[in-house]
Amino acid sequence: MKVHSVQAPNEFHLQHRSTADCPGSRQSPTNSQPAITAPTRSSTDGAGNDSVLIELGRQFEEIAAELHVLQKAPSDDCEQIDALLRRLDPIERAIIAAPALSIAGLGVKALHVAYVVSEYWEAPIDQINWDAKAVRLFIESVCDLVRTSKPYETK
Repeated sequence: MKVHSVQAPNEFHLQHRSTADCPGSRQSPTNSQPAITAPTRSSTDGAGNDSVLIELGRQFEEIAAELHVLQKAPSDDCEQIDALLRRLDPIERAIIAAPALSIAGLGVKALHVAYVVSEYWEAPIDQINWDAKAVRLFIESVCDLVRTSKPYETK
């Protein structure tokens, strides 16, 4: 099984995910967690077997939901937020590195991208710039295709 190398998240991503406002916090997650190996297509893989990517997506959504609750709480628990960011880091890197081999796998990758560019959902679609609109509409189209909730959709 081959492993894709993944570059560190860009500064914008780190700024929006960091706990910089918390006293004594780090700007970005550390790499002290063991790396999660992202699968790649090999001659022994089924053409549409994204089970590892789908499991990574499940783990990502679970931790991201915990993080969202903590970040919205009136009193930020910086240590807990930082710990969740450290747990998310290797999962995100593996999602980025893994190829999508099915529509479900593509959905996992689309939802991860939506998390990374979550600011694209902060304003109505007609009030965001052209690039943000293109990315947002593409992600939402993938979510429609996969038949999953759109990112940041109100229910």
